[in-house]
Amino acid sequence: EPDGSEWQAFYFSWNPGRVAGYLAKRHTPDICLTASGITMRSGPDLTVLKVHGVELPMRCYVFDTPNGLIRAYQCRWEAGATRETYIAQESARFNLVRGIWAGRGNKGQKVLEIIISGYDDADASKEALVRELQKLIVVEPVRSAKL
Repeated sequence: EPDGSEWQAFYFSWNPGRVAGYLAKRHTPDICLTASGITMRSGPDLTVLKVHGVELPMRCYVFDTPNGLIRAYQCRWEAGATRETYIAQESARFNLVRGIWAGRGNKGQKVLEIIISGYDDADASKEALVRELQKLIVVEPVRSAKL
């Protein structure tokens, strides 16, 4: 970017099925990025960002790299989930049981990860993220089914 920041984005979508939730919940920056050899400094810190009226539960992870700090923002979205579904520190087993209890089943999972470097200030990084998401995300009206 012109301000010197660098951005990477990854989007994963798992169709409904037996392994969708398992794979989505285990594809996290603290696993993937530490496996590449960098050190996690903090996270995950949960925040809910509102973009075009849609609430996105984003977890922020901060990593030390040889080139400075990077922040990885991860949003795991599950069809039919409510805001209360997304808690700061989650247990995969507890969430599985809670999802079954709530009758959500496994309707598929979506994961968006955005990695940003070039911002030392957490608030500036988050503000830049919201600006980019407002450009990237398009919300379409829900079409009603014809009976």
